[in-house]
Amino acid sequence: MPLTRDQRLALFLAMHQSIERAASTTAAALAGPEPVELFYPPNHGLTSAEETALHSLPASPELESALRKVIASAGVPKLQQAYLTTATRSMRLSGTSHMTATPA
Repeated sequence: MPLTRDQRLALFLAMHQSIERAASTTAAALAGPEPVELFYPPNHGLTSAEETALHSLPASPELESALRKVIASAGVPKLQQAYLTTATRSMRLSGTSHMTATPA
């Protein structure tokens, strides 16, 4: 049985919130002073030169926001981007407010 429109919307909202949470957590870690823990690629972390380069960026709310957006965008497979963009546009047109993710 196919999903209803409301079920599809709820599913995509949950997907957006999950991507947003992961991107926010990662961006905060990248913009912070502590070493970044990576889960991918397997068995590889940042080199000391890469860590130095990341930490040479001036920490600011704007940097963290930019990183969050780039990371979130990378979390959406290309084939789904068009559909999610359409769903997001539909939510805006229907008056659904912008979602906010809260940390888990």
